[in-house]
Amino acid sequence: MVTDLPDKALEKKINTRIETFIGLRDLIYQERSVEVTYEQGPDLGCCLQFHFTIFSEGGAHPFTSESALVLDLETGEPYTLMGLFLPTGLAPLQLLIVQGLLEHFQIGFVDDFQIDENTNFTFDAVNLYLYFSDCEVISCSAGPAVIVIELDRLKAYINPKAPLAFIQ
Repeated sequence: MVTDLPDKALEKKINTRIETFIGLRDLIYQERSVEVTYEQGPDLGCCLQFHFTIFSEGGAHPFTSESALVLDLETGEPYTLMGLFLPTGLAPLQLLIVQGLLEHFQIGFVDDFQIDENTNFTFDAVNLYLYFSDCEVISCSAGPAVIVIELDRLKAYINPKAPLAFIQ
């Protein structure tokens, strides 16, 4: 959880958003055995970033979920991947993601993958990181994936009002 923010109301809002985002209450309510680990992303001055790995036992088989949350440090509101780029950049970004998935899984196709407001990502000054859970792209047996895209490849499409514009 986030601590030591000068604005305690914002701190509480961010912590509540994190707890809701990872669905911890729901998983515990479902009486599943849950293990949550996380890494906090780099301090870029504009946002808080978290990458969560949630391992859950129960149901038909164990499941690993990869999730990420990027929050505006002034409002506590989440950024979406689509909001980081201009509308003209979404098709090139989509293509780079699909290419990364094809290379990662060493397969010839990725069924109907589309960028949306739920696409999990973090970033640093050099790369965009995209996180995919066990069954999100192909069979659960393939496991999770992290796709790394160099931001220089998308420089022309960065939204000038989004945090990526301020760290370039």
